[in-house]
Amino acid sequence: MAILVAMQLVICGRLAQLYGLQIGVLRHGRRTEWLSLLRLKTCAMFGLALLGAGVLCSALTVETWSGSGFGQFPNGFRLVLPSATAISAV
Repeated sequence: MAILVAMQLVICGRLAQLYGLQIGVLRHGRRTEWLSLLRLKTCAMFGLALLGAGVLCSALTVETWSGSGFGQFPNGFRLVLPSATAISAV
């Protein structure tokens, strides 16, 4: 949970910095040079890809679990945490 909160804080801070650069409140410098590569469409596509990967891994895990008759959870548990993190990161 702490990783998700930290990731959300970093993303929110970087997007606020990008917005400040775009409206002219912040000056471009060496540390903010890479932010010019980020665009709304790029961030949205990355978020959708991350969401899709999380949903796909979750579906794969449920499919594996249903193969065992929804009894004891198989080794697919290794996919649950990364897929839940990918879905909640968006």
